[in-house]
Amino acid sequence: MKEAARLLAEAMFIREKYMAMSLQENCQTTRKALNEIDDEFNVDIILKNREIKADRHKGEMKKQKKVEDFYDQIKLPDACDYKFENRDGVFCIIAGTPLKPDSVFFKKDGTPKGQIAPSRDEFLQDYYLLLATCANGPVRSFATRQLEYLDGKFRLHELMNCQKELAEIKEVPKRDYYNVRK
Repeated sequence: MKEAARLLAEAMFIREKYMAMSLQENCQTTRKALNEIDDEFNVDIILKNREIKADRHKGEMKKQKKVEDFYDQIKLPDACDYKFENRDGVFCIIAGTPLKPDSVFFKKDGTPKGQIAPSRDEFLQDYYLLLATCANGPVRSFATRQLEYLDGKFRLHELMNCQKELAEIKEVPKRDYYNVRK
């Protein structure tokens, strides 16, 4: 069982690492739990080694605002010319024009600040670890039991809140999604 727990912790760390490298936020509880297990599961150290300064949100996850006309609020970025470069079998994006000094990914001259994407060998190592985790019997049993538990909780939620959710959907002035659902 200790081996299964170790494999699950490593799989959660891999997810946290790839989320951090793409500058996406992950659950703070997961990050804290991984840091308590071992210092080797600290994603901030990996980002520092890759020379990436990520302004990751350290507080609670933000709730999205309720917006009626979402597409009116989207601001499209200006056109940029990017170049692709092959580095050890991994295609990297290189900025063609000089960028602002506060760019997350690129230096002022357009070269990347660090290796943002993992190397091919690192990616394959993570991939094989995830395959081994999926093939592990105790991990599969645990995951199946957890999914059945979560499925039961979701069905209970559906039973208790179905009518309330339908009423909320019908009171929305622009009911395109409601019509698609029908």
